[in-house]
Amino acid sequence: MNKFIKLTLIFFLCLTLSSCKKKDLKIVLTSDIHYISKEICDFGPFFSRVLDSADGKITEYEEEIVEAFIDDVIEENPDVVVITGDLSFNGAKQSHEELAQRLRRLLDNDIKVLVLPGNHDVYSNMAAKFNGEEYEMVESAKSLDFYNIYADFGFKDALYEDEYSLSYVSKIDNNNWILMIDANSYANECVVKKETIEFIEDVLIKAQKEKVKVTVACHQNLFKHSNFDWGYVLINKDKLIDLFNKYDVNLFLSGHLHIQHYMEENGVTEICSESLMMTPIQYGVLNVNGDKFSYNTKNVNVKDYAIRNNLEDENLLDIVKYADERIAYTNKLKFDSRFSDDIENKEELLDLIGKVNQMYFSGDLTRVKEFEEEFAKLIDSNESVKAYVERIKKDEGKDYRRLSN
Repeated sequence: MNKFIKLTLIFFLCLTLSSCKKKDLKIVLTSDIHYISKEICDFGPFFSRVLDSADGKITEYEEEIVEAFIDDVIEENPDVVVITGDLSFNGAKQSHEELAQRLRRLLDNDIKVLVLPGNHDVYSNMAAKFNGEEYEMVESAKSLDFYNIYADFGFKDALYEDEYSLSYVSKIDNNNWILMIDANSYANECVVKKETIEFIEDVLIKAQKEKVKVTVACHQNLFKHSNFDWGYVLINKDKLIDLFNKYDVNLFLSGHLHIQHYMEENGVTEICSESLMMTPIQYGVLNVNGDKFSYNTKNVNVKDYAIRNNLEDENLLDIVKYADERIAYTNKLKFDSRFSDDIENKEELLDLIGKVNQMYFSGDLTRVKEFEEEFAKLIDSNESVKAYVERIKKDEGKDYRRLSN
C-alpha cells in the first residue's frame, strides 16, 4: 500500500471518528417573561402600583428586553431555546399572541424554540386590561389557545404528545430529547396528572431503548429552593424523582420562583432560571453531552440593543442599575410592615433587605460574607425577617450562575 493511500485512509478514518463523536447540545434557557401587550396596558398609575407590589420585575421595558434577548440568542445560535412557562403577565390571550409574534424571529433564524405554560398563562382569573386608574377583565388564554398560538414552538413538531395535558417531547437530534412537562393547563396546578406520569414513563422507556438522553423541563420546581414550597414545588415530585432515577434522567429545568438557583438531590440536578425581567436581566446557556453538562448565565445586552436602535433612554443604557433600584424599592415596600415604626434604624434595615434581594434573585451570593454585620442586624430585627435572611445566608459563597459536573 503506497503512502498516498495510507494517508487517505487515515484521513477518512479520522473524519468518521469525529463525526461519530457526540457534540454538545447547546440550550438557551429563560423563564417567567410575564409579557403584557401594550394594547391592553398603558403602564399608567394603576399598573405601576401592581408592579410596585410585586417582586421587582421591570415589565415597563419588556419589549426592549425581549428584543435584545432575541438578538443575543441569534448570536448564540443554540440548538434550542427552552422557555419554562409564565410567558404572559396575567394570561391575556392578546399578550400571548403578541409575544409569539416576537419570538417568531428566532424561528426565522432557524432556531428551535420550546415553550410550556406556567401558572399565569392559561385559565387566568387575573387577565385584565389596564388604563389609567382603572382595569377591566379581558379574555384569558385557554389550553387550546395556548397550543394554537405556540403551535410552532414545540407542539406541531412534537415527537410524542400527552393527550391529558400540554406535555410533549421534542427530538433535538439523534442523541437528545427534551421532555416538556405541563402542570398548569388543568384545574389542579402544581400537580402532574396520573395519566401524564404514565405518559412520562412511556417516553422514558422509549428513550432508554433508543439510548437517547432525555432532559426534562417544567414550570414548577422539583426541589425546595427557598422557604416557599406550596404552589412552587410539584406536589407529586417523588413519583417523578423515582422515574428519573429509574431511567437515568439527571437534568431538570424549571423557573417559577423568579430566582437564579440550582439544587442536586437523589442524582438529579435542577436548574431554576430567574425571571428574564429581574435584575440583572440574564438568561442561561446549558451545554449537555450525555450525562455531562456545563451551565452559565449571561446578561442580556440591552445597552447594545438600545445603541443599535438609537434609543437614548438612560435606563436602557444601564439596565442593571435600573433593575437593581427597582428590586430594592419594591422589597422596601414589601417589608415595610414587618418592621415597627418605633425601630430607630428602620430605613437602614429596609435598604439592607433591598441589597440582600439583589444578590439573592441574581444567584450571586459570593459577596454575602462582606455583609456579615448587615445580615446580623436583619436577623436580630424580627422573627419573620430572620427566617428569610437565614435561608439566604445558608447559601453564602455560592454562585448559582455557574455549574458543571
